Amino acid sequence: MAGYKLYGSRGTGSDIVEILLRQFGQDVTFVETYGEVLHEAPFKAKNPLSKVPALDLPDGTTIFESAAMILHLCAAHAGPLAPRPGTPDYAHFCQWTVFLSANLYETVLRFNYPDRYTAASDGAEGVKAQASTDLFELFQIVEDRLAPFLLGAEMSAADLYLAMLTLWCVDDLGFGADRFPKVMAALEAAFDHDVAGPIFREAQAVYA
Repeated sequence: MAGYKLYGSRGTGSDIVEILLRQFGQDVTFVETYGEVLHEAPFKAKNPLSKVPALDLPDGTTIFESAAMILHLCAAHAGPLAPRPGTPDYAHFCQWTVFLSANLYETVLRFNYPDRYTAASDGAEGVKAQASTDLFELFQIVEDRLAPFLLGAEMSAADLYLAMLTLWCVDDLGFGADRFPKVMAALEAAFDHDVAGPIFREAQAVYA
């Protein structure tokens, strides 16, 4: 069977998927995908939402949704960042991955793209303001539970997912170690990670 093929672009949800594929030593082809290509039939067949990432699996099938990719890769490949399936650590890992996807990821999108969430000509400002409030509440939930990582002493892929989402909005929200010291320490640890660090630094350059 062929290796993985990841459709994405730097500074998007494909970052965490690429990190895991490289961490697990998998053969991966990265296909830079953005703009009108997302809306063309070949890519829409892979992800009907016209968003990256999409991931071709070695058997030729395709999945979308970054959280699904995280859970699948961590179940399929043993190694650092991936708790063993069936263990309590894996149960909590699934919990945090879904929490981050369903809550934090969605709210970051509302904050960064408020016009997508209202039909009112003057509604975007209110959407962004509510998203900002929601983000502080969600980061507080995470802050209260980091010890120093989401599963305790050891970093997992969920922590790198958190770091990616934090990186997307930390500057615009204007918080730092004074407000969320454990969140910022976890972000710093992600930047120190051998595989994740270079990818996050490239992503940070996109936002600059």
